[in-house]
Amino acid sequence: MPKVSVVLPVFNAAPYLNQCIDSILGQTLEDLELVIVDDGSADESAEIAKSYLDKDCRVRFLQNQENMGLISILNKAPEICQGDYIARMDADDWSVPERLLLQCNYLDANPHIDVVGSWIALFGSRNEVWHYRAQNDFIKALLLFKNNGMPNNSIVVRRPLLERFKYDSSYIHVEDAEFWTRVMIEMPEVRYANIPRVLTHYRIHNSQVSETHKHIQQFQYQRIVRRLVEYLVGPVTEEEWLCHWALIEDTALDLVVIARWTNKLITAYQEKIGNGDYAIEEKWLNLCVKRNRLADVRRLVNMPQNFFFIKEREVDIHE
Repeated sequence: MPKVSVVLPVFNAAPYLNQCIDSILGQTLEDLELVIVDDGSADESAEIAKSYLDKDCRVRFLQNQENMGLISILNKAPEICQGDYIARMDADDWSVPERLLLQCNYLDANPHIDVVGSWIALFGSRNEVWHYRAQNDFIKALLLFKNNGMPNNSIVVRRPLLERFKYDSSYIHVEDAEFWTRVMIEMPEVRYANIPRVLTHYRIHNSQVSETHKHIQQFQYQRIVRRLVEYLVGPVTEEEWLCHWALIEDTALDLVVIARWTNKLITAYQEKIGNGDYAIEEKWLNLCVKRNRLADVRRLVNMPQNFFFIKEREVDIHE
């Protein structure tokens, strides 16, 4: 049995597929299988994928006669994959050679961690690095703010987690955020992490879901975030909900009103989850910076003295 299975959903990805597949087969960790699932492509994707079957015995190829969608493939991953660990890969991206070795070694050395991601580098129409937070507590708290805290295209997950939880097809285009939020609520002991290195390169182009379904995503994100907020604090008023959304997308609400909500949210998070409330404090800090109201950071919200602002709006936490 392979140590890790890489599940690769493919739909009309012919221009990028060779680079993607080669980046997995060229991993320094050789004990892997690559499970390519062509989801009814109308281009040459299936032919490109099948051409690897004779080149590398670690490649397996499955084909849907019609397009079933990403969620359907992800939910079948534990059935079609044989590895103890299951890795995600998108057909238009590529991974650095040491990605899987580093992530699998990390999970081996940290049995209390259930899923590990990494930093990612954007390329194509944008060129930048996304520095995902490393700690479980911070990653979980980010779910409150329309951010799942882990790069979906660069995660490795322990098999039992994907056997227990399935992606919800009613949250199409934001299925990952809903999935990790539901895991956090129903199984709080699950722990997340990110390796602070670029292990996957993420292609940016105009046909991506994030560009073509923005309005649907916004509505769905509000459903997801509100469920988590109410899990923490109970039913919220519309004013409280508007205050929370102002921490995500500044809506010009009065800072005093937002501060009242922020303090309530911090208290609830500490009581229900424990550590990680500093991610909430950072959202408040960034809002004050944006409005040029740094003098109000500690006056309105009870923030610890070891929480301070440094360059590029990054926050350093000394525990």
